[in-house]
Amino acid sequence: MLRGLRAENARLDPCCLLLQAMAPGEAVALSLFVTKGGRAVFNACCRQLVDAEGNWGGGPVDYREQDALREEYRETAARLAVYMHKLGYWGPMGADVMTDEEGRQVVIDMNVRVTGSHPLGALRGHFGRRGLNVAVLFFPLMLKLTWEEFERGFKEELHFGSLVVNAWVHMQDGKTSMTTVTLAAEDKEKLNEFVERVGAFKMEDH
Repeated sequence: MLRGLRAENARLDPCCLLLQAMAPGEAVALSLFVTKGGRAVFNACCRQLVDAEGNWGGGPVDYREQDALREEYRETAARLAVYMHKLGYWGPMGADVMTDEEGRQVVIDMNVRVTGSHPLGALRGHFGRRGLNVAVLFFPLMLKLTWEEFERGFKEELHFGSLVVNAWVHMQDGKTSMTTVTLAAEDKEKLNEFVERVGAFKMEDH
């Protein structure tokens, strides 16, 4: 936004800078639904995958931790819901939350929409019924193969339901794809193995 700021367009306020104190550590992605009455319904809480340039690329979740995380972030979720309700909003939303050195939860970003990590919460029952305790969502994931090739290579996982395709776009070259996929497994070790298998088809320049 700063690079787009010019003397000619300054009157249009094309850029907004928000300065705030830094908090050490990483942020979690808190996903919830605000009811019409202003109540917070917990959806999921997960870590975030961020690359060296600060681009968000998805997030991992451990479903065995979700009940405890619901309680841990209950008060923050309630405050968010009350705030958005006062503005007349109800529906899905997410927030990036950090915990400072004094143990206070600090909301550093609000995403008032269906967030990228929202499907992780919605898929909890689907994965749970299959004995899959951990999952990771990748967005966007650029793959050097077509849907047909991907479907052949991961036929078992797609059929069993440990691999969910959230979105798939064929690129113009007819050989590569831009995708959003969610992988799940029984434990983190097996999930890492699954990620490596899919990662073998990842385009290195993305």
